[in-house]
Amino acid sequence: MAAAAATHGSFGFGVAGSGGQSLAFRRLQLETLSHEAPAPLQGPGGGTTTALGARLIRFDHLAPTDPATQKPQVPPCSGIFLSGSRPLWLVASRGGLVPHPMFVEGAVAGLTPFHNVNCPLGFITACSSRGQLKVCVLPQHCRLDGPWVTRRVPLRATPHRLAWFREGGLLAAITSRIVPSRPRPPEEPGGDPHASAAYAAAAAAALARGREEAWEVRLLDAGCGCARVWSSGLLPPGEQALSVRVVRLRNGATGDTDTFLAVGTGSPMGEDYPCLGRILLYGISSDTVDLGGGNVSRRWGGQLLAAREMASAVTSVQEFRSQLLVSCGHRVELYEWRGGPAGLDKRAFFDLPSLVVGLVAVKDYLLAADASQGLHFVRYSDAARVLEFMSKEFDPRDCVAAGVLICEPKLAFLAADAAGSLSLAEFYGARNTNPAFWAGQRLAPLGSLHVARLVSSCVSIKMATADGKNRHALLCGSAEGGLSYIAPIADPAAVQRLAAVQTHLSRSLPHVAGLNPRSFRHRFCRIPRFLGGGASHHPPPPVPGSSSTAGGGGGAGGGLLDGQLLSTTLPYLTRGQLAAAAEAAGAAPGQLLADLRALIAAATFG
Repeated sequence: MAAAAATHGSFGFGVAGSGGQSLAFRRLQLETLSHEAPAPLQGPGGGTTTALGARLIRFDHLAPTDPATQKPQVPPCSGIFLSGSRPLWLVASRGGLVPHPMFVEGAVAGLTPFHNVNCPLGFITACSSRGQLKVCVLPQHCRLDGPWVTRRVPLRATPHRLAWFREGGLLAAITSRIVPSRPRPPEEPGGDPHASAAYAAAAAAALARGREEAWEVRLLDAGCGCARVWSSGLLPPGEQALSVRVVRLRNGATGDTDTFLAVGTGSPMGEDYPCLGRILLYGISSDTVDLGGGNVSRRWGGQLLAAREMASAVTSVQEFRSQLLVSCGHRVELYEWRGGPAGLDKRAFFDLPSLVVGLVAVKDYLLAADASQGLHFVRYSDAARVLEFMSKEFDPRDCVAAGVLICEPKLAFLAADAAGSLSLAEFYGARNTNPAFWAGQRLAPLGSLHVARLVSSCVSIKMATADGKNRHALLCGSAEGGLSYIAPIADPAAVQRLAAVQTHLSRSLPHVAGLNPRSFRHRFCRIPRFLGGGASHHPPPPVPGSSSTAGGGGGAGGGLLDGQLLSTTLPYLTRGQLAAAAEAAGAAPGQLLADLRALIAAATFG
C-alpha cells in the first residue's frame, strides 16, 4: 500500500504493481465522516496553531502472541490511523477498510506504534487537547477487523438475555443447553382432565426424545474473559427463564435497600395447558479469598431468597421507584419487597387488552406496549397506590417493542410493529385543543417510517449535550442482527433544513430500478396490516411545535428524519447537486454539511 487520502467519508488506497506498473487506486465508502480539520495545538501565547506532521500513520501486523509458541493468538491486523480532531482507526479487512473511531481522548495530533515484548499492542498518542503524551495499548484477545471490536468467549451454552451488575463488574446471563431428559414433577390433583392429559403427553414426549433444553442463570466476570463465577443450577423441567435484571428494592418493613438478581420465568406446555410463571429473587454476595503473598481475590455466589408463583409467564422484570415492576401476560403489576421467602406484596396493577410486549419506566410514568393494540401511557399514583390510565393509541398495531426518547422537557414514544415499521407519538394532554386527540386520551402521532426489519428491543442511551439538558436516544436491535440509532434533534433550524433536503433528495435523486423510497414507504405505512403493511391507515394529523428525531434506520414521515439517506447521500453529491439541495433548503451548502456533521457527532456513542 503506497498512499491514502480521506475526503468526505470515503477513502482511497493504491497498490504498486511489479515491473514499474502504475498505481491502482480503489475508492471505499466509509460509514463515518473523515473530512475534519487537523487537530489544533496550544500556542506559546495562549492561541492555537495547526498540528504538524503526518495525518496518516501506518501500522502492521498487530496481534497478541502466545508466550510459549510465539504465534499470534488472533489474526494480525494492519491499517492506517487517521489523526485529527476526530481520530479514526482504519483496519484492513477482506479487501476493504473497517473504521473504528477513537473519540475518548479528544483531538489526537499524532501517533506512533509502540508494539514490543514489554508493551504488546502498544502505541503512543499526542493528545493536543490535553498537552500530553500517552502510552496506550489495544485490548488483548480482541479482533479489530470487523465492524465492532469483538472477542468471542466459549460458553458451551446458548445465551438469551443479559443484565449488567455494575458494582461487581459482572454479567448476569440467561443460558440454555441440551441435557438428558428429566422426569417432570407430578401435577397437583383436582385439575381439568383435558389439561392433565396435555401435561402427561408433554412429559411423555420429553422422555421419548431422550433429551431436553434446560435453562439456568449464570454470573460471568467481564474482567476475566467472561468466566463463569456462579450458576443458579438448572431450572425445573419445562421451565424457561424469560427475563433478568439487577434491581435494588427498598424493604418496606425495615427501610433498607437490598440488591437482587430478579428473574422472570414461564412454563409453556402447549395450547391445552396454562402457561404459568414465577418471579425469582436471587441475592448476590462475595467473599474475600486470600491467595497468599499479599494477593486477594473475590469469590462470588448467589442464593434464592424469594419466589412467587404467577398465573402467566413473566416476560419482563425491572425496578420502578425502588419496587419491582413485572409484566405478566396481559397485566402490569407492581410489587413491594418486605423480606422473607414470600415477601413480595402486590401494590398496583394495570390490564392491557391482550399481551404486554414492552414496558418502559420514566420517573412516575410507564409506557406499555400491547401485542395488538399499540401503546398505552400510564401514571403511578403513590398516594392511591394505583396505575392510572392517561393516553393510548386507538389504531390497532401489532407492537413488538417500545421505547422512550427524551428531549427535555418533552417525551416521544417509539413503537416498533411486526410489519417492520417504526412510529413516534407524543402525549399532549389537555394542552392540545385538536379534537382528533380526544382531550389528550389519544397519543398524538409524530411520524412513521418503514425500516423493513423486525425491531425486537430498544435500549435508552444518555447523549452528551453541550447545553446541559437531558436527552436520551434509543439503540434498537433487530431480529435479523442489525442495529439502528434514533436520537432527538435539539436545533429546530437544523431540523427544518435537513427535512427540506431529505424531501428534495427523495423526490429528485435517481433510484435503483426507478423505485422511490419515499413513495414506497408512504404507501407501505397506509396499507392494511393483513396485507403486510403498517398499522397507520391514515396520515397523522399535523402537530405544531412537535420535536423531531433522526433515525439511523431509514424512511421518512412527519417528525422523523432519515439519517441513513442523509449521511450516505449528501456528502457524495456533486457541486451542482449540492447547490440544488441547498437552494431547496434555503441554506448554504456549507451549512448543510455542518448540520450533518453536528448530527453525526451528537449521535456518536461508545
